[in-house]
Amino acid sequence: MYSNYECFIDIQFDGGDIQIDVSDDIQLFSFKSGIGFVAVPHLLSTLSLLYKEEISEAQLDCHGNSDYYIFSRYGTNLLIEHNEQHLESTVFNYQFKLREYMKALDTGFQK
Repeated sequence: MYSNYECFIDIQFDGGDIQIDVSDDIQLFSFKSGIGFVAVPHLLSTLSLLYKEEISEAQLDCHGNSDYYIFSRYGTNLLIEHNEQHLESTVFNYQFKLREYMKALDTGFQK
């Protein structure tokens, strides 16, 4: 089954906040962090290590709130667990094709 992946990146240069939205035909995942210049390299490095199968799982913490993300690889799939820690602990799960997710990010950064 073929999915259309899209990416939108919003960087607030005055405050450093970043939001990276990646979607396919059925889901939308938003990666948000308060310190983009730290979060973006960490995210890209983590995805690269997962793609090269040098790691199988990594936790990325948000800066500016207590949310965190767990990225893991299962075969060719990228599994993402987003843990929101506002008033109640809420967990959201996503599954993407790792290669297509990375291609979408590349396209998003080129815009």
